[in-house]
Amino acid sequence: MNKTAKEYFKSVHGITKKLIAEGFAVSYNFPYQAHDSVSWSGNKDLVHVLKGQPYKDVYYKCLEEGQYNFKLLDHALIQIYYKFEGSSISCHRLAYMPHPEFENLQQNPEDYEDVHYGNTLFSEMSDKMIITTPMRFEYDIDSRKHVEFDHPKSHLTLGNYKNCRIAINKPISPNKFILFILRSFYFDKFNQHFKNEDFECKFIAQESISVNEKKHFHFSH
Repeated sequence: MNKTAKEYFKSVHGITKKLIAEGFAVSYNFPYQAHDSVSWSGNKDLVHVLKGQPYKDVYYKCLEEGQYNFKLLDHALIQIYYKFEGSSISCHRLAYMPHPEFENLQQNPEDYEDVHYGNTLFSEMSDKMIITTPMRFEYDIDSRKHVEFDHPKSHLTLGNYKNCRIAINKPISPNKFILFILRSFYFDKFNQHFKNEDFECKFIAQESISVNEKKHFHFSH
């Protein structure tokens, strides 16, 4: 059994338990570890099947099939997938998939099942100017997929735009990913239940960004 995969499994399992305990996750699948990968129990690998489809269809298919690690209070889905080669990450896909009809969800919560708002979840989201945006943090060491500037090994895609790939300096750990999502989109509720230290990252990853990509706009962590 891959030791690194085992450590990442423990990390995702710990995150899942924390979110359940504090009421952030209203539905969930505990993580699953294969020999060289970590995902969620019941993963059907729908990424390629759903590629190119409208975001609304992708979201509802993943929701219907239970294809997520957990569903958050506002029905956003979180997907965490890692694959390893030896002690290194060979690829990952970390997805934040907000409800495609968030405004309807917010205005008519009784029309949706399993909604548990908490006391202040939507207090900071009541502004009609808010636009929900799906996000994917992807990483792949496959040299056939890497095209300098156009397809960085580690990158962020916003809003499912086909050619939106913002370079990131290295792969992202589960803890850093979840901390970013919670602090960015659930800040008030995060502060009520957690501290940054609750998601401290112990994993160290080598930089994957090229020298030329580093000269241009990119994210570093």
